[in-house]
Amino acid sequence: MSQPVSPRLQQAIEIADALSPDEQRQLIEIVRRRLLQYQRAELVREVAEARQAYQQGQVHHGTVADLMNELGFQPTVVRTDRGLSIAGTRITLYDIMDYLAADWPPDLIRDWFDLTDRQIADVMDYIEKNRAQVEAEYRLILQETEEIRRYWEARNRERFAQIAKPTKPGQEEIRAKLAAWKARLEPA
Repeated sequence: MSQPVSPRLQQAIEIADALSPDEQRQLIEIVRRRLLQYQRAELVREVAEARQAYQQGQVHHGTVADLMNELGFQPTVVRTDRGLSIAGTRITLYDIMDYLAADWPPDLIRDWFDLTDRQIADVMDYIEKNRAQVEAEYRLILQETEEIRRYWEARNRERFAQIAKPTKPGQEEIRAKLAAWKARLEPA
């Protein structure tokens, strides 16, 4: 829907319609230059106001992050004690990287983790812009995970072997009966 045209503007349009094409082009160029001059003057005025506010001590100092927080903008990707994570969740970027490595599309990852469109878009954007850093951290996480898995597997190997053996006298007989029942119930 177009805005209603004021009578004054309508009169200017009618006058412009009466001009030749060359005069109309010239008019457009004049209006364009005047608009640029107006915008420059507005910018100069705003800079002067900002300088005056600075000199009067009305300016707050801080980082870009401080400004973003003050404006209510919260980044989607944050660094926590678990590493790079999605703000407000316990989901790390390394979790997302697992699924990306398995060739899952972003919309399926979004649905799997119950993320918003903005969250998955911000995460994908962050990964793309910081690919080297994210991939290096991801490799470290995978190495640490593998080391932890091997540690617990070795530590529990004895325990699993102990669990598999009957420890109380007489259990051998019970286990034999169970094995016989199992053999009868399984189809041949």
